[in-house]
Amino acid sequence: MAANTFETQGVRVAVEGCGHGTLDAIYASVEESCKQRGWDGVDILIIGGDFQSVRNAADLSIMSCPVKYRRLGDFPKYYSGEKKAPYLTIFIAGNHEASSHLWELYYGGWVAPNIYYMGAANILRFGPLRIAGLSGIWKGFDYRKPHHERLPFSGDDVKSWYHIREFDVRKMLQVRTQVDVGLSHDWPRAVEWHGDHAELFKKKPFFKQESIDGTLGNMAAEYVMDRLRPPYWFSAHMHVKFAAVKVYKDAEPVAQESKEVLVPAPAPAPAPATEANPDEIDLDMDDDDDEGSKAEPVAEVKKSEAETKEAPEASNEVSDELRAQLPASFARPQPKKTPGQPVPPEITNKEVRFLALDKCEGHRHYLQLCEIQPFKPETSSEYPPSQESPRWRLQYDPEWLAITRVFHDSLIVGDRSVQAPPDLGEEHYLPLIEKEREWIEENVVKSGKLDVPYNFEITAPPHVPGAPEIVNEQPEEYTSPQTIQRGDRGKHRDRPKPINDSLVVAEVVEAVEDEEGGKGEAVEEDGDGIEVYIDEWAGICPIFPAFIATRPFETSSKSPLTMAQAFLTTVNQRTRNQFRPRVGKGGSASYQLRQYAEVTLGGGSLRKVVKLPEGEDENEWLAVNMVDFYNQINLLYGAITEFCSPQSCPEMKATDEFEYLWQDNENYKRPTKMPAPAYIEQLMSWVQANIDNEQVLPSKIGVPFPKSFPALVRQIFKRMYRVYAHIYCHHYPVIRELGLEPHLNTSFKQYVLFVDEHGLASGRDYWGPLGDLVDSMLKSD
Repeated sequence: MAANTFETQGVRVAVEGCGHGTLDAIYASVEESCKQRGWDGVDILIIGGDFQSVRNAADLSIMSCPVKYRRLGDFPKYYSGEKKAPYLTIFIAGNHEASSHLWELYYGGWVAPNIYYMGAANILRFGPLRIAGLSGIWKGFDYRKPHHERLPFSGDDVKSWYHIREFDVRKMLQVRTQVDVGLSHDWPRAVEWHGDHAELFKKKPFFKQESIDGTLGNMAAEYVMDRLRPPYWFSAHMHVKFAAVKVYKDAEPVAQESKEVLVPAPAPAPAPATEANPDEIDLDMDDDDDEGSKAEPVAEVKKSEAETKEAPEASNEVSDELRAQLPASFARPQPKKTPGQPVPPEITNKEVRFLALDKCEGHRHYLQLCEIQPFKPETSSEYPPSQESPRWRLQYDPEWLAITRVFHDSLIVGDRSVQAPPDLGEEHYLPLIEKEREWIEENVVKSGKLDVPYNFEITAPPHVPGAPEIVNEQPEEYTSPQTIQRGDRGKHRDRPKPINDSLVVAEVVEAVEDEEGGKGEAVEEDGDGIEVYIDEWAGICPIFPAFIATRPFETSSKSPLTMAQAFLTTVNQRTRNQFRPRVGKGGSASYQLRQYAEVTLGGGSLRKVVKLPEGEDENEWLAVNMVDFYNQINLLYGAITEFCSPQSCPEMKATDEFEYLWQDNENYKRPTKMPAPAYIEQLMSWVQANIDNEQVLPSKIGVPFPKSFPALVRQIFKRMYRVYAHIYCHHYPVIRELGLEPHLNTSFKQYVLFVDEHGLASGRDYWGPLGDLVDSMLKSD
């Protein structure tokens, strides 16, 4: 079947990619397309995100978008009632939205007459079609957090608001019956391989490396697609039209592990220059939330035979005495199955036709008209069209209402001090959902209350023509009247559960209106002058023992200035001494680490230590510290190699969402999965080879560094960070048991401050699994 075939008969649907506030142009395009097709209109218009339901200038002030591109667009006219959408319009959220408006409608609701927002996650029925929608984009470091944002937004809140949360995806993965249409703003991960990916990579050259790395697309959307398997799936975000067909075999598909693959890669070959449109405004390219996908150049280094030998297998022997001292919480968790799998027997579709569309601009391919039949033909007779217009009403979905009721009490809003509730498993939720499904049947379905009520009301004042469009004031927090349509809930914590999606998030946060919103300072001083990180460990890595959340963050009492001064005196005689990871009896590596820590680490200001000394060459300073951190990491990892073997660590992972594959363009030309010890050995050998290469790191005074040196340093620091992440997420209890916690904490904090001071990180994505810890460290110094 051709990947771009969408012609059937059924509900007349118009699908548009990114809206970007251009409602007038979108509706005009739909009208013109219908004329060309001989239709008198469409039944429903679906917009795939970046809708921008901006009511006024205050809403615009916290839309994630460079200020120079902020526009009120057409929506204020539809919000105020000056205009009305000619077709029922539903949309999901993208990464350029009026978050203050949509945050009032977490479960979904009308943003204007005849325009409905689907909420963070939702399933709605429109005639014979069940439509599932997932708002936002994928960012792994926010995925397992609760919805902690609340007005007024910080700069981070503006970004994190539209990052998909596992809690919302978890609800989607409880669905057990067939849906017909799926929606996500960014593409389900790896869907590009099910279409003409070669042509796609010609149009978007940078997509190729992202696709190989596994970082192109949305992991959560992939989970949902593979669970729900709707016959049609529509996306936007990438600003290119692309079609694909994903086919599932009769047997259960091989479960792909839950992971975010971050793979270092060489710079792609220069693509042929394309003619730029000077009038084009590509918001995604200007938004730093999508950065970090371009590979950095890496100096290719020839390795000696000794350096390319297979990494020796570290011993997995642990003394009974030491093992007896370790708490049960130190045990490595069992691998998790792919979320949403296996697929319930009621979901029987085997083929998903995927279509991504562009943004409404010029001659781009942003609109698709199609007639869609339900997957189950008998559904058409169950939901016959009306003889009047509109032919069908938008309705709530009984199964989704039941799921919403089960999870409502676990919803966390506006509280940064708590973690998202843990996933208790499909087996736990199923009987609860079935019970709520019975209640929905008796109290909603049989009572004829499934129709979504037309209950839109203006909340925030609409924009007044002539008033400024750019202001500094953030919007106020409003409660949508759609919140209180179901009974007298008031502000009571024991209010009834929602029976439909008109419950909005504002109602949930009212219950904690008088509580402190936020957790205050992250760092306090105890009586001994040791920095104590309060509650910052919780949530960094899900495999951390719970007691770490209240554990003082200890650092060494020796001054790191001694280390900095020692390097300054030998700045042109760079150390080549390395402390290679090796297994030694009697804890020799640990003893060597303690001796080294006594000399190098301490209680001075680490922020001062990492600054470029006056009069020194920046490249020299980068080189000195690169070698220093290389040695520190070697020492740290060498101390715990007994506990990191191919058997205990068969994958190079931080958290489950972050797995690292090795690629060096010499021995491993493609991203290669390997156990953590082998990965780290390859990484450290690669770094050492660069250090030993006179063309990369000249040792003679007066010999200039190559122009590519800063890029190489960034790549080396990025890769060395992965060893820190692995140690923290998988071996931190052992580090504590060996008494090496102060050195690890101080070493990593110095690393974080150095990377921050010298601009070596490419945005918050860089820190991935340790993002919260890094934030605390940056604030504390």
